Amino acid sequence: MIKKEIMQTNKQRIELYAKGLIDKEIAEATGVKSDTITKWRNRYHLPHRNQKLEKRMEMYLNGFSDAEIAKREGTNIKQVSSWRFDHKLPVNKAKPSWAKLDKRFSLLYKRGRSDQEISKRCNVSLNAVRSWRKSTGRPLQKNRKS
Repeated sequence: MIKKEIMQTNKQRIELYAKGLIDKEIAEATGVKSDTITKWRNRYHLPHRNQKLEKRMEMYLNGFSDAEIAKREGTNIKQVSSWRFDHKLPVNKAKPSWAKLDKRFSLLYKRGRSDQEISKRCNVSLNAVRSWRKSTGRPLQKNRKS
């Protein structure tokens, strides 16, 4: 009977581990101490999971810059860049500030709005609009007379 209980306990722990839970979460779900799960994981040679680092790697692989990762984690850029350097990962270039507003900029530009009008309507700097316009090959539009 004891062997069945042990096998059932191991099965439950393995299922939780396979779902990506960390030691503390598995311990809470099974009603044991975190150290118990750590010892169990080590006995079966299962690698330690750190969800924070897994999420960081996921953000990195999705093209986030060090600054964007640091902001989302609530940490500083130096910590993220050191982590990236330790893992021999190249730098992800930050997206230009106008990248998220490209469609809105395009619409306003097509309606004949000047750089100044676009920057005011989108609440961005004039330099962001100028950078967008130049990188997309659009000529300067003069101020409209309303």
